[in-house]
Amino acid sequence: MQELLVSYKASTLAQYLRDLASDDGNQDFPIVLHSAEEKIREYFHPEKTAHDLFDHIIKKTARKDADEEKRKLDALTEGYARLLELRPYNEKLFEIFGLDQRREYLINHQEIHDLAATTKIPHIFARFLLKRLINRNGILIDELTVLARCGIKAGDAGKALIFDELRRLGAHYSGVFCGFRSMWWRLTVETALEEWLGGVVNSFTAQERTAILAKKFGYAFEPAKSAWSNSTNERITHVCSICERATLVAHSVAVHEQLSGPLVERRRICFNCIQEDRHIDRTDMRIDALDKPVEDAVRKGKIKGE
Repeated sequence: MQELLVSYKASTLAQYLRDLASDDGNQDFPIVLHSAEEKIREYFHPEKTAHDLFDHIIKKTARKDADEEKRKLDALTEGYARLLELRPYNEKLFEIFGLDQRREYLINHQEIHDLAATTKIPHIFARFLLKRLINRNGILIDELTVLARCGIKAGDAGKALIFDELRRLGAHYSGVFCGFRSMWWRLTVETALEEWLGGVVNSFTAQERTAILAKKFGYAFEPAKSAWSNSTNERITHVCSICERATLVAHSVAVHEQLSGPLVERRRICFNCIQEDRHIDRTDMRIDALDKPVEDAVRKGKIKGE
């Protein structure tokens, strides 16, 4: 099939379409960028905000994940349809977030209420949900992070036992765009874990957590290993944003974030990825200036792993 050459940029077209929907939002719809990886990197340059125009970005090299991308596109379409229905947003927050009044505390954040009271445009509320909640850990956390907090190896076949029980406790996010990415209410997860473990999560090593959870669930969970020390005797709490392996604050550096506040958890990069320079070309993951000395020490071999 012959490619069609155009003289405009994707961001220009996206901005034009967004402007058309800005009056009342009744004709609003998701916008997805499908482009080569090197072009996508340009959108994530620290001084550019064009990537905010798109609800989702698909790399042309990601065709092997066609089923997953189709699921995400379906979720975007369904989510926009729901946001068109659930207006005004400040009166429909429980439906938007899939909650009942008993669990209002989970969304008791000024940023959520302020936005809901000041916009009726679906793409503005969609951008907030996707960029700050669905695609980032914060008041919601992803499945890998849930397992890290449990101290369980990501590939453990028994993880379904944990997720089934958390789902029963209402920890699974079921609001708008829930089909885009499986997310879990952090506070509900942490409350459950503290009850199961008998104490604060990060006071136990991964090995200790899995031993306790094995007694509760009747299954011998395999403990997660730190990506840096390769040890299960670590207080693992996070997942590296590059390699997606379990890590902890002491074995990682913080990413400089343009997004901040109580809704968003700062991303981290493990020492192993720093040592192997996997972060060098990631313009979307610049290391925070305060952690630059740590990065230099790891790269120069002054801090050693296993």
